[in-house]
Amino acid sequence: MLQLVPLFEKMFSQKGFVVLEDNPRLLVVDSATTKAEDEKDGVHCTVRINGKEACDSIARGVDMILPCGLEKNWGMLAPQVDGEAIVSNIEVENPETMSVSENPSEEFGDTESADANEQGGEFPPATVNPEQTDATEDGNTQLSRELQEEVSRVKEDLLDALGSASIQGTLIEDPKVAPNSIVFTFDGRPQSMSVATIISKATDFKVHYGLEILRVVPKPRKVCVHIKREHREVIKWSNAWPRVKSLCQQDKKLYIGVAEEDARDLFLDPINRHGPHTLVAGATGSGKSVLLRNLLYSIGETTTPQESRIILIDPKMGQDYFAFNGMPHFYGSTDEEAWVSRQDTAQELLRALVAEMEARTYHLSQHHCENLTQYQELIADPSSPEWLPRLWVFHDEFAMWMLDRNYKQLVDSTIAQLAVMARSAGIHLVFATQRPSHEVVSVQTRNNLTNRLILKVSDEGSSNIALGKGGAESLLGQGHILIRRDGEDGDDLVEGQVAFHHKDDVKAGVKKIVEKYAGSSLCEPFLSRRH
Repeated sequence: MLQLVPLFEKMFSQKGFVVLEDNPRLLVVDSATTKAEDEKDGVHCTVRINGKEACDSIARGVDMILPCGLEKNWGMLAPQVDGEAIVSNIEVENPETMSVSENPSEEFGDTESADANEQGGEFPPATVNPEQTDATEDGNTQLSRELQEEVSRVKEDLLDALGSASIQGTLIEDPKVAPNSIVFTFDGRPQSMSVATIISKATDFKVHYGLEILRVVPKPRKVCVHIKREHREVIKWSNAWPRVKSLCQQDKKLYIGVAEEDARDLFLDPINRHGPHTLVAGATGSGKSVLLRNLLYSIGETTTPQESRIILIDPKMGQDYFAFNGMPHFYGSTDEEAWVSRQDTAQELLRALVAEMEARTYHLSQHHCENLTQYQELIADPSSPEWLPRLWVFHDEFAMWMLDRNYKQLVDSTIAQLAVMARSAGIHLVFATQRPSHEVVSVQTRNNLTNRLILKVSDEGSSNIALGKGGAESLLGQGHILIRRDGEDGDDLVEGQVAFHHKDDVKAGVKKIVEKYAGSSLCEPFLSRRH
């Protein structure tokens, strides 16, 4: 035990969390302890140690809170790892040379970690993480004992916190366990049940009760409070895709993930229901690349190369899209690369899209078709020289080239023109950026990219640009998303979790797609380029 003191002293002093005494006393307690005192002057350090991972968590300052009833002292509680304290397994031979990771969590999906792949799952009523559910006698599943205890504990603490703030909280629905939070639904009729009041008390609830409020959502006569879970869940693509694949094939929809509030599946439907064009934004670690890969894979898995062609523009030279090499749906690239990474080639393609929209619009009118879907039904045969595929244009990290005035003007002009008739012509844009600033995303471009898939961004200003309101800056990263789809969600935001699709699984799936369509004859997708 004594050898742990210099280790934690080094961690605390390096991170600047607190000023320690010359001879600090370290008291280690197990996860069930909420209050403890040493034999002298009260608690000086309360730490929960549940395995080796707790050391990293403490060093990072994860969930730094004051334990209830110990406001005059200070404490730091590391997340639970196992069910009980394990101190004997921690070996510190030379604490002075021990290094501590500054950022142990890697970007969701872009630099995958083993932990991200192994700890995930889905939540009721969708396919759930087996470790978080127990089987009943009739074969159904229920929340595991640990998760039930967490829900019960958080519920009690939340009711106590609301009571201490003179907020009359009456639960009208059972708590829902979501991937990132536990959702509590309160009767919204009492005057004290105010969204603004709850938000203003968020800091006090975190400090005094250990409750981190992620969102407070007003609804007719009720208020939903989202409390961060102790351990988040990962929605696995391998579990979700078999459930939604046939629906995506039937309706030509793209799969995103699950909704946080009720676990329903979330789709993007630019062809039939939602706006034709989409803005995606998210900082490093937000899961933006995973989301884009999911959309691309959905197209490749549910449509033939004759039905859909993809143009992928990526200034980063395809760093996140190597798994798609060889997929026949891609157009405008080489046989070895699925993307376009040269700015001059990208400019040529953007100009060609405007000409293509005009050519297709005239062609459809000549055949008395209102849109591309009707035209494809009329032609019926994808091998016909009269056939026209749908065009999907993905532009990742377009902010990198928007510093070029000419390119910015071209992008703004192209999006503005395509917004007029692109849906009927079968052309859909998906533009993505890490930094949704005024310089990158003009007001005109925002108005024309009407679907918004916004992951965690760096600040409230970026959230206001991307969503028209704050909130995205408070997301947890790693696929935690706010969605607004034109034609369905109105002004409301849908909170969700993006399905995690491992790169190796993407690569294996693409290999099957390549084998499936090997030898297929593909015509020139641009009508304006046919002779």
